[in-house]
Amino acid sequence: MAGQAELFSYNQETIDMEMASLTNLENFVLENPGLSLNDLIATENVLVADMTSSTAFYGLEAMSDRALGIGGFWWGCCLGPVGVLVVFLMAEDSGETRSSIVGCVISSLLGAGGGILSRGNAWY
Repeated sequence: MAGQAELFSYNQETIDMEMASLTNLENFVLENPGLSLNDLIATENVLVADMTSSTAFYGLEAMSDRALGIGGFWWGCCLGPVGVLVVFLMAEDSGETRSSIVGCVISSLLGAGGGILSRGNAWY
């Protein structure tokens, strides 16, 4: 009763048409077993023409700002100083490094506060 059945329907012919280039690439690679993607790109093979753009591989370009695609805050929050170091070394954005430091500080404050409260030495 959702009323949006068109969201769950698809046209198999359209899917087959879109996947034809991938099928052609797969068949070519199977026929030439020692071939790599870099070889195909270097020879400007038409089968990989669409894959040479930086966004072709599922948005990996967007991950370059973040260490392994994870935000700096979470690196710092979960791994502390080690996470800050990872972000500093891997991320290309200084904002991500600052974010990891903020995450590290917040995690440390929460940990210290929880430790104080668990010992019964509350400030009040």
